[in-house]
Amino acid sequence: MKEFKGIDAKNLTSMHCGGKIERLIEADSNEELFDLISGLDKFFILGAGCNTIFEDGSISMPLLRLGSSFDFIERQGNTIYAGAATPLPRILDFCIKEGLTGLEFMAGIPGKLGGALCMNAGTKDEWIMSRVDFIEIADSKGIHKVKAKDLNCRYRSGNIPSKSVVIGAFLLLDAGNTSVVKERIEKALEKRKNQPKGYSSGSIFKNPEGANAGQLIDKAGLKGFKVGGAVISDVHANFIINQGSATTSDIKTLIKIIKERVKTMCGVDLEEEVKIIG
Repeated sequence: MKEFKGIDAKNLTSMHCGGKIERLIEADSNEELFDLISGLDKFFILGAGCNTIFEDGSISMPLLRLGSSFDFIERQGNTIYAGAATPLPRILDFCIKEGLTGLEFMAGIPGKLGGALCMNAGTKDEWIMSRVDFIEIADSKGIHKVKAKDLNCRYRSGNIPSKSVVIGAFLLLDAGNTSVVKERIEKALEKRKNQPKGYSSGSIFKNPEGANAGQLIDKAGLKGFKVGGAVISDVHANFIINQGSATTSDIKTLIKIIKERVKTMCGVDLEEEVKIIG
């Protein structure tokens, strides 16, 4: 087990902003993780930080992070068993090597498996939990498996039980051809190659049913709108870019402006996809 104190939040997330993390604890075994969960009333589990923004100032809630022992991939027939700390690109490389198809739509999505499962990452048509048989979770009762179909997953939510930590998953894939899997992944990457560059958390808002959040924000005339060091991308309006000096306050102000303007001009209530912790 490793413990770090006084860590700059900007070094832990893709938005690259926020205050100081008072306590970050890294567990490197199921036993260490169980001990931590059992001894803490509140905690936040941190993955790659691609969908997380920390408040400005001091963050007193303990942060838990999975260590390198949770970064692994095994093949069991046409099923992949992978740890929650495994980066998504590595899983896709494994699929190419093994000729397993079914996850190509995840190409270009950053982060690690645990975070992808928690937010049910994917596209508007496909999402990762549809390929999950079981997830492994740790909670105050121990380590156990949960059937994915029993979680009532929905768009952008794996509906993981509260105070639980995803530590691994069994992904149901199909036998395929290595060259075909590689080609499909390359096509998915091609679709995402023009996404905005720079510090961001990816899509800030979920797509409302039957609509596209980026198009609604564009329609509201907010592309390029700026607050402090944060700006709404002129490439994709559902991205907020930290130009290097943005505070979390700047980003929260932009989010508030977007929600109010879209509601006024389009009659739609936008819901955040990104999580702001503090």
